[in-house]
Amino acid sequence: MFSPDSSLTIAGGDFFAYGSSEKPIHFAAKEGRKELGAWAGIVMEGVKRSILRHVKIEGATTGFTISNSAPSIISLTVTRCSQVGLYLKAKARPNISCSIFSYNEGQGALVMEGEGLAPVIRNNVFDHNQPFQVQSYTPLQVDLKGNYWGRSEPEANWFLGDIVWQPALADPPAFCSTK
Repeated sequence: MFSPDSSLTIAGGDFFAYGSSEKPIHFAAKEGRKELGAWAGIVMEGVKRSILRHVKIEGATTGFTISNSAPSIISLTVTRCSQVGLYLKAKARPNISCSIFSYNEGQGALVMEGEGLAPVIRNNVFDHNQPFQVQSYTPLQVDLKGNYWGRSEPEANWFLGDIVWQPALADPPAFCSTK
């Protein structure tokens, strides 16, 4: 539980967060603070080895910022962030699956910028993010095929930048535990 404007920054080293579907690790504002942007979020910079499983980030300004790191992420939920759910910066190389990005505002679910990005993002749910699902300001095309975008036929205006999002999943991934 985090105080206003506080964050968790992991700079260098290793970071492992293992929750379970029954007991996920929950990062959120201190009790009683339910407004969007009630705390700053999690920042990962230059982390050597990192695995996150069954983690929930809720109500931050920017839910999760990754730069110069390659975390393996399975069953992450990022919801109700006031600016963006997931922010990928230079040399971010996350492998993300079976995760949910929902009800994020400001810039939407996912913003990418900088050089050297190599995200692998497959079999995830992006739903009810405003104004975009994804914004990319990278100098390369980003492949985000194989995700569910809130309905069987996503709209092209949900994506900003050079993003390949088709073919999309018609339904949330059945083999993932999304609860």
